[in-house]
Amino acid sequence: MRLRHLRFVIPVIVLALAAMAAPAALAVTAYERPDPAVVTVDGDKFYNYDFYSPNYLPPSDPTTAQVDWPVTVIFTGNATVPKVKALVRSFLPSVGMPIYARLKDSPYRWQWDVDLGCKQTALTVQGGQLVPRVQCLHIRLYARYGYASRNATWGRYVLCTTHFDYNEFGQVPGAAKWAGLNESAEVQLSGSFAGLGYTVTPDVFPCGNLIYDPLPLPDGTLPEGDGHVFQSDGKATLIYIP
Repeated sequence: MRLRHLRFVIPVIVLALAAMAAPAALAVTAYERPDPAVVTVDGDKFYNYDFYSPNYLPPSDPTTAQVDWPVTVIFTGNATVPKVKALVRSFLPSVGMPIYARLKDSPYRWQWDVDLGCKQTALTVQGGQLVPRVQCLHIRLYARYGYASRNATWGRYVLCTTHFDYNEFGQVPGAAKWAGLNESAEVQLSGSFAGLGYTVTPDVFPCGNLIYDPLPLPDGTLPEGDGHVFQSDGKATLIYIP
């Protein structure tokens, strides 16, 4: 779903492996703007959001960013991008547009990775007939050279963003189009892996990307601006892949 770019100043923040307490209550009163930051783990670094374009860092203007979605899941253990994609292919067989992540797998240099993602199809079969699927789960996977990153804490690991695309192709004529609800999408993805027998540790790693927008229609107000509905508790779920 191609959405209008967000533009804002980027603060570069380094987050350690220390626990970050979530607020007892989240007052959702207006749409928020994401605040990209650098997360550091065992010398590895990555931005806690992915981006529409790899052109916002020097020599381009470093004060602008084109943000897409927060990192909400990290596959660990012996995870690789091809391995995770093979595991989700049965229920996420489609793809989307290319989106980029900025990461540094120590001791190597910073690099961009790009992924089309894995997503549900906009049509599904019910009662032997093809019917529209209005809300489609969509994930993207990032790692060094599009394969795997590695550190002492997580072993081979892969970063993952999650969101839903709602009515992206006009499956419901006249209905609102939006994308997001990242935390809800993460719960659905995690549930699928738990159902397959993989070890899932929910909301355990602090990523510094806490953000909650009001719920979209039909459960709330129409998304403002570019149709992003951000929803993240700021802590990534870990899924262990042997």
